[in-house]
Amino acid sequence: MKLNAFALMKEQFDHTGMVFNEKNAETLSLNCTGVMLWKLLASGAEKELLVSSLQREYPDIPAEQLENDVETFLQELENRSLLSR
Repeated sequence: MKLNAFALMKEQFDHTGMVFNEKNAETLSLNCTGVMLWKLLASGAEKELLVSSLQREYPDIPAEQLENDVETFLQELENRSLLSR
């Protein structure tokens, strides 16, 4: 997976973030979990690492739900041309 080179993420003081796609001038708001996943993607992480990172952060949430949430996040990034798989 690779993030769009034209997409810039700016983390806010409250650990949320904004992604700006310079290519089409669109923005996307990220909550703190989205920021964490974005940073992992920026470092070259694959889906399995994203899920395992969420499992460590949120141990009370079932693994299947976390996998679905990660897939939804990745699909949203892909739909907005922020990620290619």
